[in-house]
Amino acid sequence: MLRKRLGMLVVLLIGILLAVNTLGCKGQQVKSKYPSKPIELIVPFAPGGATDVVARPLALRLQEMWGQTVTVVNKPGGSGTVGVMEVVGAAPDGYKMLVNVTSTGSLNPAVDPNLPYKWDQLTHVCRINVNPLVFIVKGDSKWNGLQDVVNELKADPTKYNYGTSGAGGPSTFAIAQLCQDSGIDPTKLTRVVLGGGAAVVTAVAGGHVHLAAQNLSEVVAMIEAGKIKALAVTTPERAPQLPNVPTTKEAGFPGVTLVGWNGISGPPGLPADVVKAWEEAVQKVCADPGFQKEMEKAGATAAFLNQADFQKFLKEYYETGVAIAEKLGLRK
Repeated sequence: MLRKRLGMLVVLLIGILLAVNTLGCKGQQVKSKYPSKPIELIVPFAPGGATDVVARPLALRLQEMWGQTVTVVNKPGGSGTVGVMEVVGAAPDGYKMLVNVTSTGSLNPAVDPNLPYKWDQLTHVCRINVNPLVFIVKGDSKWNGLQDVVNELKADPTKYNYGTSGAGGPSTFAIAQLCQDSGIDPTKLTRVVLGGGAAVVTAVAGGHVHLAAQNLSEVVAMIEAGKIKALAVTTPERAPQLPNVPTTKEAGFPGVTLVGWNGISGPPGLPADVVKAWEEAVQKVCADPGFQKEMEKAGATAAFLNQADFQKFLKEYYETGVAIAEKLGLRK
């Protein structure tokens, strides 16, 4: 009788262990499924800007794809640092992610090594798009091409100035590349910091600065109105929005390659399965013709890069930024 009872007890224990193991496996499956709750997509600038207009159509498509709410949350401040730090300090679970951008991801860290974050501190997941920088001058300027600009700068660069949105703004770096590609000392030009892309474009249109290089999305309306003139775009191919404007390579300056970009970055230590989920989803979104058209309207081009290629792109971009910042005496 005792032996029979012991046998029944052993069978019961085995059954309990099997049930617990089954429940544990199911729990693990639920835990590993991503995403399983709403996601916050942090934009480190105010609504309506170049990064925001990329983030919103991306969020809508991810929401449809994943069946989870993806909310764009604008966190402006500190030239993007406030939004970046929101994600640096977030749990590494993929439910608070950053739409990274040229300044926060590359150029600000290149200029200021004392920022509260490093360029490679975040988990950089994938690139979404690139934005051509457009070299612009006043609408009635005598300059009709980059070579015209360079010829006069070579004669006496101290006579000219350029506008930029900040010390680490893209205009600063693109014009430095133009000067270096032409044998001109970029420090001889006067840099006018105007505190925003819109202010730079307005200053060029009004003749207050001679030259600038700003994101395509910031200049199209003024070009169409004849207030400013586009001399070249920095992408390898011509921008579809400006089909008659040559690339910097076509204009004779192949070393001028700086472009704007947006990408997805997450908190440090983001798990590989979350990275993979974002890579696969963003790649599908970037291949969608509807999304591509929306990017074109926003002055951007869908240009997906996976994590490995995006990391390589950012490293090269950052190192180029550091070299230019040191040349200009900007690196603190």
